[in-house]
Amino acid sequence: SMIGKLKTESGYHWTSKLEDMFKDIQRSKELMVDFKKKYTDFETELNVSVCTTGAWPTSSIQPVKKPPDIVTVSERFTQFYLNRFSGRRLNFQMDKGKADVQVQFNAKCKKILTCSTYQMLVLLLFNNKTTWTFKEMQDATGIPKEDLQVAALSMAHPKVKVMRKAP
Repeated sequence: SMIGKLKTESGYHWTSKLEDMFKDIQRSKELMVDFKKKYTDFETELNVSVCTTGAWPTSSIQPVKKPPDIVTVSERFTQFYLNRFSGRRLNFQMDKGKADVQVQFNAKCKKILTCSTYQMLVLLLFNNKTTWTFKEMQDATGIPKEDLQVAALSMAHPKVKVMRKAP
């Protein structure tokens, strides 16, 4: 295998994190299969990659305000995970994910958009009302200002036209 060759050439320490990453990916796939077998009552589909601290590049965890649909499924997964692995900690890094969101633009136009989880949080706001100020979006989601600017403005770009931006 490629990792075996790297280990021979570069030594164990150089490849140990890479091996841990591959193990995390495989364990996450197995975990999601078991979770989906146990819980079939969600409208929201969830895929989680559980990454071992120290094996992956790190960044600070940005706390965000999740909408009720996301809270329900993420709390259920957290409970499932912690029941299986007692003594571990689980943090959701909402800035690292992606989502497929079904959007009804009008009576005739329905699309599925693949977007970042921050963009998903912004789009879900529009289930409650049709017009949001930037400040309201920030207060409702808790997304850091710079990240919210990227998420919101990319969806208001003239070529994309997912959202309309007023000056």
